[in-house]
Amino acid sequence: MRILISGITSFLGISTGKALLKKGHEVYGILRPESRNKERLKGEKGIQLLSLNMESFLLWEKEHGIEAEYNNSTTEAGITTERNATSENLSPVSPAPFSELHFDAVLHFAWDGVGSLGRSDIATQEKNLRMSKAFFSWAKAHGVKRFFFAGSQAEMGRGTREEPLPASPYGEKKLAFSEYGLKNHGKMEFIDLRIYSIYGKGDHERSLVKTLVRNTLRGMETELGSGNKIWNFMAEEDFGRALAFLTDLDIQTRKEESRKQGSKKSESADSETEYKEKQLESGLSGQGKDCGSFTIDICSRESRLLSDYIKEIEQIGFSFLKKKGIRKSEESLLRFGLRPPNVEGDYDFTAHTKELSALGFEERVSFSSGIEELYEWIYEKEFLKV
Repeated sequence: MRILISGITSFLGISTGKALLKKGHEVYGILRPESRNKERLKGEKGIQLLSLNMESFLLWEKEHGIEAEYNNSTTEAGITTERNATSENLSPVSPAPFSELHFDAVLHFAWDGVGSLGRSDIATQEKNLRMSKAFFSWAKAHGVKRFFFAGSQAEMGRGTREEPLPASPYGEKKLAFSEYGLKNHGKMEFIDLRIYSIYGKGDHERSLVKTLVRNTLRGMETELGSGNKIWNFMAEEDFGRALAFLTDLDIQTRKEESRKQGSKKSESADSETEYKEKQLESGLSGQGKDCGSFTIDICSRESRLLSDYIKEIEQIGFSFLKKKGIRKSEESLLRFGLRPPNVEGDYDFTAHTKELSALGFEERVSFSSGIEELYEWIYEKEFLKV
C-alpha cells in the first residue's frame, strides 16, 4: 500500500514509518519546508519526503469551498494561515506532483504544542484542530481508504475513554477531532488511536525514561512526583509494529468475527458480565457499525504503578553497571514527591490493555529487555567515549 504520514520526523512518526517499510509498504512523509528535524531521518532509507506545510490543507479546504462542522469553541482567534502556505506548497519537491499520488492510508501525527506549556495554549490547540479537520477532508476527497489519528490518554484526562474528562486544551481539542472523525468518516475508515507512554531510543532527550537512565549511569539523584498512579509503557519497536499491524488489518473480517462471537454469547460466556468483558477486549465490537471506524488503545498488556516502573529502571541500571564492572553505590537515588504534577494534573492511566492482543497482535519487547537495551545504547553513545 501507499501510505502518507504527517509528523514524519516525530518519534512516533519515524517508528511507524520504519515498521511500515519492513512490511513492504510504500511510505511518504510530510515535512515542513523549513523543518530542522530532517536530520532525524538520516539513514532511514525508503521514506519519501513531501515538502509541505500542514497549513496548506486549510488553503485547499478554502479553495474547494469545503466547510467543516467545527465545534463551537473553535474560532478564528489564533488560527492564521502562514504566508508561505500557498497553492505551490501542495506540490512536493519529489517524486511526483502531490495531486497525482493516491494514498491508501494516512497516519496523522502532526500536532503542535505537545509540551506542558503548549498543551495549555488554547490558540495553538484550536489551530491544530482546524488543520486536522482540513487534512481529514482532503483525505476523504482523495479516496483515502483508512485514516489513523494519533490521539493520546490526554483525551480521557481525569475520566475514562467511555466518559472522558480532558484536563487541558490539548486533550479537549484532540478529543474534539476524535469525535469528529468517528462521526464524519463516511466511507473512509477512521481509526482513533489512544497512544500511551512509548519509550525508546528515539524518544525526546528529556523524557522520564531517558532521564532516569542517564542519572542512574551518572550516579545522580532524580527528583520525581509521587509516582502513585497507574501507568503504561510500551517499547517503540512494539509501537511501530502495532501500527503496521493495524494498517494491514482486515477490519471488516474482524468485525464479522466479533459479531459471530456475539451471537454465540450463551455458549461462550458464563455470565452477562463475562460476555461484556470479552466484547470490550475484542476492540471493535459495537463501534462504527456502518464502516471500519473505532477507538483503540495503543499500549502494552501491563499497567502498574508508575513508581514501580521507575524503581525497576533504576534496578536494571544497577545490574547493568555491575556487569560493566563499574562500582557505584546501589543506594536509591530516586527522590519521590519533589516535583508537582504537569498542567494536566495527576491521574491514573486506565488503558484497555487487552484490545490489541484480542485482535491478534503480540508484543515482542518486555519492559525489562527494552530498558536494558536503552541502557546499553546510551552508555555506548554517551558514556563509553567519555
